[in-house]
Amino acid sequence: MTLPPGRDIRSYRASFLGIGLLACTAFLIFGTWPLYGAAGALPLFALWLVLLVLGCRWFASRPSRVLVVGALAMLAWLAVVLAHR
Repeated sequence: MTLPPGRDIRSYRASFLGIGLLACTAFLIFGTWPLYGAAGALPLFALWLVLLVLGCRWFASRPSRVLVVGALAMLAWLAVVLAHR
C-alpha cells in the first residue's frame, strides 16, 4: 500500500520551529512568576495565548509567519524581563 503524494513535510519546518519557540516561551513566562509576580506574568500570558492561537491558525497556511509569531513571543518575554530589571 502506498500513500498518495502530498505536500512535503519540509515545507512546515518554520511552523514546527515557531510552535517550539512558543512552547519554550510558556515555560519562561511561568518561570518569571515568582520573580515579577502577577503584574509581569499575567499580561505576558495573555499575549502568549493570542500568539498561540495565531500560530495554530497559521500552522499549515503560513508557516513562515508562525516562526515570526514564536520570535515575537520570545522578544516580548525578554522585553518584560529587561524592563523589570
